[in-house]
Amino acid sequence: MYLSYKLMLRISLYLFPFAALISLYCSSNPQNPYTNPKNVTISLLLPDSTQTVYDRDTVSIKIIAKLPSLIDSIVLTADTLNDTTIHSVQDSIPLILMFNDTGSVAITATAYCKNSITKNCREILHIHKNPLVPPDTVFTKALSDTEIFLYWKKISVAKKYIVYRSISADTTAFSLINTITDTVYTDIDLTASTTYYYRILSIDSLNRKSGMSAIFKEATSAVPLSKWDEIIWDRFNWE
Repeated sequence: MYLSYKLMLRISLYLFPFAALISLYCSSNPQNPYTNPKNVTISLLLPDSTQTVYDRDTVSIKIIAKLPSLIDSIVLTADTLNDTTIHSVQDSIPLILMFNDTGSVAITATAYCKNSITKNCREILHIHKNPLVPPDTVFTKALSDTEIFLYWKKISVAKKYIVYRSISADTTAFSLINTITDTVYTDIDLTASTTYYYRILSIDSLNRKSGMSAIFKEATSAVPLSKWDEIIWDRFNWE
């Protein structure tokens, strides 16, 4: 047993220099596929062809890297084809991008590897016009000294609407007053002889939001409801 132990120790000491040389060779040999940054590859995983991407969508773009341990940093840029930068973020995997325009967008990932080697990957993402828009016209009328009636035409892809109100035309002064599924809304418990300002926002089935509508205003008054019925059907065609 003692001789066997001594024999194993001698063999280990004998082989140690060779193991060290092999390790050094692997770490410094540029042909070693596991240590050479030239063997780094990167690719982009974009939404598949069945997923329509609209402007103002939030899109997840994932970078897939081979031998990521050899990458010092990755820069992802989304440029329009006329080289106008939309977004640039460093060290983000996956990356969330918000697009605010339509057309074709070039997505480029640049990996900065060790030994000053860079690798690039480029994909084209097509952005479509978002059908989710706010109402372009909101009809308003005072029903009484405490109520204002609002109506707008339905947005085809909208499932609900958010109604905002303010007593000032200042765009920062609006507050959410209700979320509804209909295209008519009666604002109640208002103050007499006061002008109120309204904005509407659309929401689709995926809970995505449109931009804000223009500002529409109305002042409380004492118009009878029956008279209002005559006015509204005479002035507006709601077919």
